[in-house]
Amino acid sequence: CGLAIGTKYNAGLLIVPILIAHFFSPEGHRSLAKLFDRKLILLFLCIVSAFFLTNPFTFLHYKAFLGGTGSVPDGSLVDLFNEVVANKKFGFPSYKIDKIGWLYILTDTFPFGIGMPFTILAVIGFFYSLYRHKKEDWLLLSLIFASYLVIGSWGVIKPRYFINIFPLIFLLSA
Repeated sequence: CGLAIGTKYNAGLLIVPILIAHFFSPEGHRSLAKLFDRKLILLFLCIVSAFFLTNPFTFLHYKAFLGGTGSVPDGSLVDLFNEVVANKKFGFPSYKIDKIGWLYILTDTFPFGIGMPFTILAVIGFFYSLYRHKKEDWLLLSLIFASYLVIGSWGVIKPRYFINIFPLIFLLSA
């Protein structure tokens, strides 16, 4: 998980199914005491360590990292040092969000990223998994749903933001 986050920050959402698996595991009791379980604390220490090993910049230049990437008033994208890395002309028709982000994902981002047939199958698979009500499905759905909620609230949505959940979407589609 730490290596994945170091590669693509939104992979941090992998923590959601990890926590769900931990809290619904048959071991022990289901209470707040599970938050302080030694295994969970060790897991998060490993995640943070792997992240910092793959991204020492975040620790060495934490002010620049915390400032993050973003855009300047003319719409250009900038890196951590405010150097322009891309201008408004992205070359991709769906970077501009013209509707609510969560609807935009279903009508523009997914059809462009995985095609309309897989988008339709993914929606059907999502609802079928809710209907089946299996624990394995809930782990898949937790990451997909968390990604959908978080990324849907952003101002710019690109298909590559979902690269970590496309395999899970394909599993649901199957």
